[in-house]
Amino acid sequence: MRKTPRLAVEFGWSLYLEFEIIHDLRAKRCAAISRVLHYLAHRLVSGIDALRDHIAPGAFHNSSERGDPPKCHPRTRLAINQAIVDWIEDGQRTCFIKWLYGSAGSGKSAIAQTIAEMYHESRRLAASFFWSRMAARRNSEEWLVASLAYQLGVFFPDMLDHIEQAVERDPSIFSRSLDAEMGSLSSNH
Repeated sequence: MRKTPRLAVEFGWSLYLEFEIIHDLRAKRCAAISRVLHYLAHRLVSGIDALRDHIAPGAFHNSSERGDPPKCHPRTRLAINQAIVDWIEDGQRTCFIKWLYGSAGSGKSAIAQTIAEMYHESRRLAASFFWSRMAARRNSEEWLVASLAYQLGVFFPDMLDHIEQAVERDPSIFSRSLDAEMGSLSSNH
């Protein structure tokens, strides 16, 4: 049996230990770098991406989720539609929300869809939100403000930077009250 000189064994063992230590350090360093990159990737998500995660695209007037939405038949509900158009066009109005109410099946969605399509075709519809008790993200106020802000940012590109900055400044804005969300996304801070 051939004996390995003791110096060679110690030298080999020392190299092995050094390799293990270097390998372990590299693995730890890689893991640490990976954690930092993961943190930065989540931290550097743009405001528009964060906003997009909190919208209800199915609530948009032209969403494929809504299929073929109800509309007013031609030459029906003319008086109601005209009253809404008059209210929209009234530059002197003091109230900027129109509440359309009625019993189930009375045509509220059809009227709203008809008006939305009319203003969309004339490139004057900035945003819409069609509620639904049965559809996820359309049955809760949680998605309302972000959905409207997103559409407003698309319609008014100058607003998009402001909205994006507001979300980047406070990424948890979507967990706040409607008033806080609206205030943060519409203020000029």
